[in-house]
Amino acid sequence: MKQPTNEKEASEILRDTIQQFLQNSSKLKNKYDVKIGYNVCYKAKINGYTKDGEAIFEPSLGKKYKYQTDLCILRIEKSNDYEIFIPEIIIEVKFQSYTSHDIITYSEKALNHKELHPNLKYGFIVINPEDKKLQPRFFAHNYGFDFAYLLNLCETDTSIFLKEIIAKILDFNTQESNKDIKGFINQTNIL
Repeated sequence: MKQPTNEKEASEILRDTIQQFLQNSSKLKNKYDVKIGYNVCYKAKINGYTKDGEAIFEPSLGKKYKYQTDLCILRIEKSNDYEIFIPEIIIEVKFQSYTSHDIITYSEKALNHKELHPNLKYGFIVINPEDKKLQPRFFAHNYGFDFAYLLNLCETDTSIFLKEIIAKILDFNTQESNKDIKGFINQTNIL
């Protein structure tokens, strides 16, 4: 397995590895896409409600209030003439080390994203970590991540990560009792 020299390369290798894993799984094949730098909304403004109680969202907010993600696993659903991409897992990727500031900043970002995407799982991964375990500062400052993993890019570690984290989360999300949550889409921007 190719070894990265920086965070961008680490994200690219992880994306390719996850995408290959999903395509090789008969259960997950063609249901997901893995993107680097995908922009996900973190805020929606409601202008009012219809007489039936449906929220009327400010149309331009879907374009304005987004955070770019390091790695995003999106479920693909087809609806009439277009595809809908629903964020299932977002991963904040660090290479070799991380700071308390990273944990504080991205933990807050995770909470913001999960406000609008209730089924979203958010992870923190350190690729080829200098430390052998997560440091106490991670636990002291984390309040938004659902999982954290120190991943050496070798076949054994990567296989465990894919099977024990990624596959289990995606499998769990498909079994959720509330299947009506489809994510936020501004249909006025589709045409």
